[in-house]
Amino acid sequence: MTPVQAITFIRDTLGCRCPEELFRGIRNEVDLTEGPLFAAFTSVEPGLVHYLDRVLAVGGRLLVAVTRVSDSKTVSRMLEAGRVVRDSQGFNRFRLVVMVPVDRQPVEKTVPAHFDDRIHLHILDMISARDLV
Repeated sequence: MTPVQAITFIRDTLGCRCPEELFRGIRNEVDLTEGPLFAAFTSVEPGLVHYLDRVLAVGGRLLVAVTRVSDSKTVSRMLEAGRVVRDSQGFNRFRLVVMVPVDRQPVEKTVPAHFDDRIHLHILDMISARDLV
């Protein structure tokens, strides 16, 4: 994913209204076996990182994680891990993108009440999110 594709995805698909200067620095971790975001997610819950397809760190303020795992228990664990990573790494917001097959029933689209308003859950069909994997 190029920086231009990342910006288009974050703005157009996720609906983020982040200021332009935020997009000057995008860190894209696809191979989650090394790097600072891998270390951060691993420190929270070691096995969970294997479910992540991609993590984007945008401008040091926005953290986006992408997964194809859609069972509610794992999604809840990912939301919690993302919250911890967001807070420990100094990000303002965390967005979890769950990709599901087009013919599959979507997972619950609301973030559980115990999470704050700086966490967003996006459920996308795999066709809409094809550039993410």
